Amino acid sequence: MGIAALLWRDVRLTPQMLERWTESHLYPRAALRYLKALDPGPRLLNHYNWGGYLMLHAPEFKVMIDGRANTLYDEKTYLDYVALTSGREGLSARLAQYPFDAALIPSGSSKLAEVLASPRYGWRAVYADPLATILLPPGSPRLSRPLPRAEDVEVDEPDWLIARGVATANSGDRAGGRALIEAAIERDPLLVRAYGELARLDAADKNAAGVAAAIERGIAAEPRATPTLRLLEAVAYDQMGDPARALGALEQAVPRGPFSRPDQVETQIQTLRAQLANR
Repeated sequence: MGIAALLWRDVRLTPQMLERWTESHLYPRAALRYLKALDPGPRLLNHYNWGGYLMLHAPEFKVMIDGRANTLYDEKTYLDYVALTSGREGLSARLAQYPFDAALIPSGSSKLAEVLASPRYGWRAVYADPLATILLPPGSPRLSRPLPRAEDVEVDEPDWLIARGVATANSGDRAGGRALIEAAIERDPLLVRAYGELARLDAADKNAAGVAAAIERGIAAEPRATPTLRLLEAVAYDQMGDPARALGALEQAVPRGPFSRPDQVETQIQTLRAQLANR
């Protein structure tokens, strides 16, 4: 019993038990809120990692696929999904096979949003935040009516507050941006990227103590996210031009466990060590 107690000492159950046991910060909560207000129709081209989340929180939408991938869906659906999301040749034919009413796909890391919005395909991006983008296909009946304004729909949605905070800070109002990010944390203290954004703001002010404090706040709120938060800390120190502190943060960011993939972080550590040795 004593060993079990030690193993569970850093496991938080409250508040927000479900969010603590899932990587809720990776789900498109703000985008889904907008998608519901948009009401484009049920057929959705979605990121497979979000399929289960969408089925739970928005059963009115019919997802193309979910995280069970080819264990539940037939091989054709799975391979078509892979081809669609990679933007390979034959995209037009596959889109014709699946008459989607909308697409909810990752921002930034996926090229699909850019491909769909190109003149060749003519989809229209109607919403975007740092996590997710919503697009409507050409000829969508929803484009014939005024679209909801994101600021009216999102209001106090934490993801949206973070996006506004980043934009506000980037426009030169760092204090205003910080206030919006703090408001997001007040509504959802488990949003890991919010602490990373605070660290980024402190890095812009060359405030190493502020960077460390922001990351420690995040770790105190969500200990499971410690490796991710240490990576964000390293990025902030790198932004400051402080490779020694960045190395210290990276050394604490190496993921451990049977399913961890530490290779990339360890490579970054070796690169930084070499740079510091050659200075």
